[in-house]
Amino acid sequence: MKTPLTFGAQMRPGGARNSPFGLEPVIPPLISSLWMTAAKFNFTSYMGDTPPQFANRSEEECARILDYYRIPWMYEPRTFVLERDVQGSVIEAFTPDFYLPEQDLFVELTTMKQAHVTKKNMKIRKVRERFPEINIKLFYKKDFLKLAQKFDIAAEEEHGR
Repeated sequence: MKTPLTFGAQMRPGGARNSPFGLEPVIPPLISSLWMTAAKFNFTSYMGDTPPQFANRSEEECARILDYYRIPWMYEPRTFVLERDVQGSVIEAFTPDFYLPEQDLFVELTTMKQAHVTKKNMKIRKVRERFPEINIKLFYKKDFLKLAQKFDIAAEEEHGR
């Protein structure tokens, strides 16, 4: 059974209104002033073989929330080739941040300023066009700020990839 995953005040089938993952609203024990590396943090719901190497703090905080709610996740498990040149070399590719196998959902988290998100939106659009069977969701800075406020996470300015 797939568990719905959405942010914001939308109602989710069978989920709680106050939880971004459709579960009971509980504040996880996140300490925003202490940022441990992924290698030091014991992720119990992570399904990868090696410790994840997060690109920024927002990705790690998102991973901790997924882990707290025991939502199985993978970090950057697949790269989607979006364009090749005539020799077959990759010109453009996209690697979403997370994959949630129970939801069959790829998640890209961006905390970039909204004005710089256009490129990422175009890549998401290309993934959807070239791989229509893939479920992918882009979470914007405003979504992360809502999540950060809900869970008392230090949401600092970051420049994602």
